[in-house]
Amino acid sequence: MEIPTALQPVLRLLTPIAEDFTAAGHRLYLVGGVVRDIAFGVSRDLSDLDLTTDARPDFISSVLEPHASVLWTQGERFGTIGAQIEGKAVEITTHRTEIYASDTRKPEVNFGDSLDVDLSRRDFTINAMAISIPDGEFFDPHGGLSHVDQKLLVTPIDPVVSFSDDPLRMLRAARFLPRFGLAPDPKLQEAAAGLKDRLDVVSRERISAELDRLFEVSAPRLGFDFLLEVGLLPWAVPALRGCSEEDLVVSAALASSPGNPDVRRAGLLYMLSQADRFESVQQALAQLRYSVEVQNRSARLLQELEAVLIVDASIQDVRRLVSSLGISITQNEPNQLVSDLRQLASNVSAAVPGVSFDGSFFDVLYEAVAVVGTLHYKSALSGHEVMELLDAPAGPAIGQAKMMLRDHWVQTGASSAESARECLLSWSRDL
Repeated sequence: MEIPTALQPVLRLLTPIAEDFTAAGHRLYLVGGVVRDIAFGVSRDLSDLDLTTDARPDFISSVLEPHASVLWTQGERFGTIGAQIEGKAVEITTHRTEIYASDTRKPEVNFGDSLDVDLSRRDFTINAMAISIPDGEFFDPHGGLSHVDQKLLVTPIDPVVSFSDDPLRMLRAARFLPRFGLAPDPKLQEAAAGLKDRLDVVSRERISAELDRLFEVSAPRLGFDFLLEVGLLPWAVPALRGCSEEDLVVSAALASSPGNPDVRRAGLLYMLSQADRFESVQQALAQLRYSVEVQNRSARLLQELEAVLIVDASIQDVRRLVSSLGISITQNEPNQLVSDLRQLASNVSAAVPGVSFDGSFFDVLYEAVAVVGTLHYKSALSGHEVMELLDAPAGPAIGQAKMMLRDHWVQTGASSAESARECLLSWSRDL
């Protein structure tokens, strides 16, 4: 494989380090995503570089230290030494062999001396290629370059062994398929279908991180189709395990539809219970250890989706949504949540039989904004003012009063302090 011109500065940066390795009888190889993307002809950021060597961590550290502005040794017991060199993050790892126990994906790591063995422990052949530094010799013991040409995703060793050792590799497969437009090797697909329950040994945080990487792929459909076909989708997202096959097909389609990760994440969970949608979506994402912020963003999108699917939307419908979400919409400041809602509504309309979306809700919303310049609910009276007017302490009654004022704004659009006081006093007399 010809080394592209863009990589030459990297080779020059690493050459003095590699020469120190060579002088001591060791070899140094560039590995990982940089080599893979070169093979695919994909341009990438070259600020993070992964290398491997037969040298041990103490030697790696001694060689890197004179060249580095910063040295990281936190990964030394796993064979990895990191350094900042001329603005680039360089990590060098000793060749490794690994032994996996059946109840975990965390291996017992042993240092090795063979590049071929080290490359065989990697997830896919497209990630198991190396370039020798400084001479630029290309190493491909598992045929990764031919699989690049064939557009085929293959494991370096038997996929049953590979996926049994590290089940997260099955989700990585789902990400690489659409990212590079690949097809899964039939043996890989068969192994994933037979080992889906092994995903239970993977931490939920690692699963959600891998799903997020899939959501970020520009067109992730191949990945979600793979998860659907091998039966991995409900194992990755436990909340979907009670869904029918038809519902899972819809979930995969919505997770692959246009939009940012928030929209796709909400789409994936659209088929959950509509009766208590906010809570069910929160719980589904909490199971995957998503932050409360992420849980709420997706849950709010789905909770308010029905409002934007109203064909004959009224200004009251628009005000209710704006007030419940606590958002401000102006002509000069488009709101991300509103944009996400519109995209999600469009996706659901396209993927779910019997659901239609013609944009009338947003027509009313934007018309209202065009007339008054802004659409935003903010209580005209503070909580303290409400307590003074009602001569009541803080408590449930004050909360009810504030909800009533919001409902008043939804119905009338009036938001002046005078209007709010009149409404509040009238309400209190009727109690």
